[in-house]
Amino acid sequence: MRNRTITKCFIFIQILFTIQLIGYSALISKNNLIITPEELKEKQVRSDNFMLVDIRSRTEFEKKHIKGAMSIPYTNLVTKKLPHEKEIVIYCSDYGCDTSKKAVKKMAELGYKKIKALDGGLLTWVSRHYPVEGTEVVEDITFSITAISADELKALTAKEGNLLLLDVRNEEEFNAGHIPGARNIIPEKFKSEIKNIKESKLVIVYSQNGQINDEVIAALSMKSMKNIRNLSGGLLLWQRKGYEISVK
Repeated sequence: MRNRTITKCFIFIQILFTIQLIGYSALISKNNLIITPEELKEKQVRSDNFMLVDIRSRTEFEKKHIKGAMSIPYTNLVTKKLPHEKEIVIYCSDYGCDTSKKAVKKMAELGYKKIKALDGGLLTWVSRHYPVEGTEVVEDITFSITAISADELKALTAKEGNLLLLDVRNEEEFNAGHIPGARNIIPEKFKSEIKNIKESKLVIVYSQNGQINDEVIAALSMKSMKNIRNLSGGLLLWQRKGYEISVK
């Protein structure tokens, strides 16, 4: 009986958290607090007087960040006194990251009027081939994977016959839940398995949150596959959209 009560409480907390996140998204959309990668890039080109803030951890920032961004981890954001007269653009990792939405809501409550969240975060920025900096950025490698949204993938699965879905998480994660029709290839075996994939197929790779393992990126780069996409936000965002999940 006690375990059942604990389980019910846990489910209730999860529901409340989900409702809160939906509230954040609705607030941001309603008040036009989103900026697209294209709009941000245009601001950089025009040298607009704005502030670009990366709210991920300092370690993540040092590995890779949008060129010109400054690092203020989310936990430190509210204690920083930022200029109210400047437009402030906040971003985190990808579509599956809700931290930027929470940060925008919090900053708005503190009286900041000119604040926006980058739609799709760093992952979508990178997929557009826009400039980044950091210790893991290699200038002479031009290979990158174009992003595809959960909505776009859902539409494709309904009509595309020549489509291959690759789940690049570990086997336990795959068995716990995956996109219907997906094939599981763990990162350690990706290099050998990718050799058997036909170039004619449209290949969609996805992880838990949209961040693809370096071994997978390297294998795809060496094969020079052109017809490939990465699911923005990964399985996490797919689930939040309410799309079907298969369990093995």
